[in-house]
Amino acid sequence: MTASLRTARFAVLDFETTGLSPRQGAEIVETGAVRFGGEGSGDTFSRLSRPRNPIPPMATRIHNITDDMVAGEPPFAEILPELLSFLGDRIVVAHNAPFDLGFLRAAMASAGLPPLSNLVLDTVQLSRRVHPASPNHRLDFLCHHHDIFREAGHRALDDALATTELLRILLEAAPSEVLDEYSELVEARA
Repeated sequence: MTASLRTARFAVLDFETTGLSPRQGAEIVETGAVRFGGEGSGDTFSRLSRPRNPIPPMATRIHNITDDMVAGEPPFAEILPELLSFLGDRIVVAHNAPFDLGFLRAAMASAGLPPLSNLVLDTVQLSRRVHPASPNHRLDFLCHHHDIFREAGHRALDDALATTELLRILLEAAPSEVLDEYSELVEARA
């Protein structure tokens, strides 16, 4: 399995949202994704989306996305088919995957779509396996630690690009025994 994970095709995903949970009414306001590995490697996907309700000031302070920026954009439900096509059958990667995949799953369920069948890799978990002594596994910390350039942190495409570089670094640094534990790193179903 080691060769499979090192040579797999990934789609790295990041969302910026109006809050922390779709169960509490939070919505996606920006989507960023990057293909890594195989054909199309380096392709990017970046879209703003208009939520039903105004973006809370606290969320805007984090990602700097304003109501004016999303006023003319489609709701996420209209972007979803294009995003799913971009992801294809690649392993979906996210930093703190339960957060991003929670939003994706909620949007798919709301649209009446079947659950995502892609495998999912969480770079937080991979980082914990590769660097167990690290005091922190937050994206900001890991980017600083690994000298990963970020144009604008907490923007979806920039975070997806940073996570892609982090994934590359972690896969190169991972001992074979970590990558051999493929089933522990990659969720069977999203």
